[in-house]
Amino acid sequence: MMTNQPVPEPIAGGLVPIVPMEQAAAMMNIHGQEWKPPQPPQPPQPGSYRTKPGGSIPTTWRISTYDVWGNAKDGWDINNVYQGEKVELHARRTRYNVGTPHEFAAASLSDRQIKRVFGVTCRIATDGDDLHYEVERERDGYPIGRLECVSHESLSPVRKVEVQS
Repeated sequence: MMTNQPVPEPIAGGLVPIVPMEQAAAMMNIHGQEWKPPQPPQPPQPGSYRTKPGGSIPTTWRISTYDVWGNAKDGWDINNVYQGEKVELHARRTRYNVGTPHEFAAASLSDRQIKRVFGVTCRIATDGDDLHYEVERERDGYPIGRLECVSHESLSPVRKVEVQS
């Protein structure tokens, strides 16, 4: 809607007097498009989140514990590695890039689950990737053990091990 409203003349100091919104909108219509005042940002719609919890998935892990020599001052040496039993844990699953063609699910263990496996209550530090966790005591770097996922090819994105027949 284009109207031929007169443009107010500048007053002293080059200022333009305040005009009603309709008149200002008509003056801003220089490209033949109707001017609309800016809208406040809208809250995110359901399904537009980048990540979402995705429940849990059963995973199987091989436990390794260490015979450790040394001390915190001089450093720790792993004298022997003991292959333990396998344990099934439910890994927390999270969906990423939800609602896009690149959506995928990844799973990981919590520190609490890892502490229970090794029977420790101290603060731990973990290193590794989605299928391997090297676990040590946070306070002094004492090596506690290792977890290796044997049920999946990958946990980021989640892919089970294919059984060859």
